Amino acid sequence: MNQENIEKCKYNLVYITDHKYVLPTKVSIRSAIANAHENNLTIWVMGVELDQSEIQEFHNLSCENANINVIVCDLEYKEIGKDHSYVSKAALMKFKICQILKELDTVLYVDCDTLLYDGYLSIFDYDISEHYFAAVRDVNVELNFERKELIKNEYYYNTGIMYFNIKKMLEEDLEERLVEAYLMNDDMKFFQDQDALNYVLGNGVLSLPLTYNMLEFYRHAFSIEQLKDFWPEYSDDEIKNVLEHPYIIHFAGTPKPWDDVLHGEHDIWVSYLTEREYMNYSRKAFKNCVEHEKILLDKVNGLQWIIARQQNEIKGLQQKISEIARQSYHYPLGKEIAFRDVATIENDLLEGVNEIEDWGRWSQGNECVLHLKIDNTDRDLMLEMDYVIFNEKQRIQLFVNDTILTEYEENGDRVVRKIVIPNTYIDNGNLEIKFELPDACSPLSIGKGGDSRILALGFVSLKISAEDRETLA
Repeated sequence: MNQENIEKCKYNLVYITDHKYVLPTKVSIRSAIANAHENNLTIWVMGVELDQSEIQEFHNLSCENANINVIVCDLEYKEIGKDHSYVSKAALMKFKICQILKELDTVLYVDCDTLLYDGYLSIFDYDISEHYFAAVRDVNVELNFERKELIKNEYYYNTGIMYFNIKKMLEEDLEERLVEAYLMNDDMKFFQDQDALNYVLGNGVLSLPLTYNMLEFYRHAFSIEQLKDFWPEYSDDEIKNVLEHPYIIHFAGTPKPWDDVLHGEHDIWVSYLTEREYMNYSRKAFKNCVEHEKILLDKVNGLQWIIARQQNEIKGLQQKISEIARQSYHYPLGKEIAFRDVATIENDLLEGVNEIEDWGRWSQGNECVLHLKIDNTDRDLMLEMDYVIFNEKQRIQLFVNDTILTEYEENGDRVVRKIVIPNTYIDNGNLEIKFELPDACSPLSIGKGGDSRILALGFVSLKISAEDRETLA
């Protein structure tokens, strides 16, 4: 295309890029050319800190219906934008677009982290003669960031896609006003150029439909109802269609399709690479993936260590809490404990039992422990137990405060058994009674139904009394 065609071209696009974003910019340009079909394009690349080989790469994108012009720019706003954490310092060059391209009437600015699909050129059909530029509202910012008091406008626009009215922009000294707004306070720098553009020009922006700048993360971040609040002219089906098939998709934020092979647009994005670019990209992506996996592995190992430590701390805390609970549970001698009554016996005072039933509760497994705190006494105790025997034969080892007291065997169905606990077994009022049950088994294992619980004794009630030695004798 010659100079005359450039001046008469209806479809002018402009990108701003630097060394870091050369490849994404080339991909976006290729998608713009591919989906312009037979329409002629003039594409302007404002290159910041590019070397000669990178400039030539952009020139090489020129084809029969697309002329690529590279404008080498000094990074005039390098110092005032140097502290921004995630947006390129080159983004502030948006303030100079209209001055640099002052010979044009209109131009479509496009961020490099985009793909342009069939239909995007219809943005040039909008009448922006009374507006500074046309753009799409930013749902994320309007819903999640306090911006109205700062920007003082009704709407907030995403400046990744802007259809500029260059003539109107040049009528006012906007570049100086934009820089002043950016420097006004630190809050104005949060979204780099975007806050200042909204602050200075927001009331003169033509609001465009979502399809001209669909931020990819909208697909999972917002509901259909939330998006319809911003574009009520859309039906539910139209919103769904825009989310899946926009004219322009914008990968604002992370991850980018070139960073994540599982990204929904990754395959389309890499389809615009040349074979050589794909090979270089794949090697770099593989290296990054390996490094990422190492970092993740280190994090996992670290988290596992932290989790293990926390689990030990939690276990120790639980033991302390259980011990405190046991010490604080005072059992008045002579009181009958009914195992069907949840208010009578607490879970942390009774270990190795099943859920409460209307008659009592079964032991669970081969061990059952009761923790009690009693008043100090110099007398022996009488332990009286009412329990059901599950199996035909149940051997029982009875321990008091970790010392075996007796060992016996039950062969009945329901038994009331009395056992003397000598005073010497009592430890300063602490009384732990443990049942070792070696013959515990499940009904399923002996053909008595499908219950897989390991059962031995069905506790109905228990009572501990202090008795005179003559009575015990």
